[in-house]
Amino acid sequence: MVALQHGALALADWLVAHPEQLELSGLQRLRDYLPVKTYQDLAAQLPVTLPSPAPENPAAWGDWMRREYLPYRTAQQADQQALLPIQRDFAERFLRLYSTAVSVGTHADYLVWRRSAALRQSERLTLVVIADGLSFYDLSLLQGHLTRMDTAQRLSDCGVQVAFPALPTITHQAKPSLVRGVAPVLCKDAESLGVNFTAETKIETALHSGSKGDVVFWNYVKTDKLYHDAATISQARTEANATLMALAERILGLMLNAIPADVPAQLVITSDHGRLLMPAQRTVIPPKGFRPESRAAFGEWDVIPAEGFELRDEYALLGRTRFGLNEDAAVMWGNQMFFTANGATGGEVFPHGGITPEEVLIPWAVYGRDLAFRLPTLEVSGSGVAEEAGILTLRAVNPNALPLTLTAVSGTLADRLSVPLPLTLQAHGVTELNLPLARWPKKSELGSLQLSFSLRAGEGAAQNVTAQLNLQSEEMYSSTGDILDGLL
Repeated sequence: MVALQHGALALADWLVAHPEQLELSGLQRLRDYLPVKTYQDLAAQLPVTLPSPAPENPAAWGDWMRREYLPYRTAQQADQQALLPIQRDFAERFLRLYSTAVSVGTHADYLVWRRSAALRQSERLTLVVIADGLSFYDLSLLQGHLTRMDTAQRLSDCGVQVAFPALPTITHQAKPSLVRGVAPVLCKDAESLGVNFTAETKIETALHSGSKGDVVFWNYVKTDKLYHDAATISQARTEANATLMALAERILGLMLNAIPADVPAQLVITSDHGRLLMPAQRTVIPPKGFRPESRAAFGEWDVIPAEGFELRDEYALLGRTRFGLNEDAAVMWGNQMFFTANGATGGEVFPHGGITPEEVLIPWAVYGRDLAFRLPTLEVSGSGVAEEAGILTLRAVNPNALPLTLTAVSGTLADRLSVPLPLTLQAHGVTELNLPLARWPKKSELGSLQLSFSLRAGEGAAQNVTAQLNLQSEEMYSSTGDILDGLL
């Protein structure tokens, strides 16, 4: 492992000097052996393309965020103006889906207060770390630190999902909803789902005396404060990495030491809101009679359309009834802020309150403690004509309570095979997939073929699994020892 880390660092230094050689697939193979900051710096140098519009299905929004939107949004060479039409398109899709989730119930499982309320039905004691203002960008850093520190591999990454925070994405609106498990309009009369502390010592005491079904909220505010206090993007990201490293160490200590060994336990890492991943200037006049607060404003909207919202040139208006709010609200969908109440200008680094993807698609990451982990069974089968194109069938059986991700393929058969990576193997599930093969092997090759897959659980280190091959080959022409055999 140490030799691989040294080799990866040497290769990283070479890539810094030769950035034109950077490729995403190659960089991902180095991920397990590089410091987080080194990986992030190299990733920022990758060529980027403008992301496509967000998918229609919200189940695909998480992958879209990680693979398309965030790499472009955070790239040094990104054209933020070119991204505005995609942000506007996302805002309309998001608000339409969100209002339906609140009022009708379709897709309600994405609402973060519904997620937190469901934890009371768990068979495990749950520590919910509310990392104030944590975005998907920061989550990848935090998970990397957790993986490296958990040398005994006692925490199993059960996957990361997208959740929708309470709107607007301002702390005093969003956090009570998460902790009490109800929409903002109902928070006044609702009690917390569990104990809710900022002090780590109180969290430790609550975990030590907790039992299955209990929920303990750790309100960790440093992840928000460091961004509000930062003078520059560079300063914020440097301090964020150090803060997240310290947070990972403290989370690990609580999960492994504070909770009795005989109490089933799980960890949830989430946030009350995300944040704009760039500086913003106060250039927008809030609606008449609305009180501005960063990228949101609160007031009373006189004429509310039937769908409950209206997308305007710089912001959207939200009706309180359709969005479960205490007041009507205005929220920025672009990259600016509202003037303050006294008309002051200026700006902030990484503000929040709006509805860009990074502000309203928050992470919901789940870890199980001391889950047994077994490697999946992979079988590749099929029959075809030698030297011609064909189709293989991959059958993967994942016996674990956590999803696995296939990230790379290798072996003598890999160059001919087209595999849609990364590929997720669902927990306790069977995945079957037909894979195109450019050239079917000859009978004489079958015995020497090999195919291996690299897989990881969440952000854990990759492991290699060799697939069982069951291939049949038909040859159009074959030779025998006696060309007259059968004729005499």
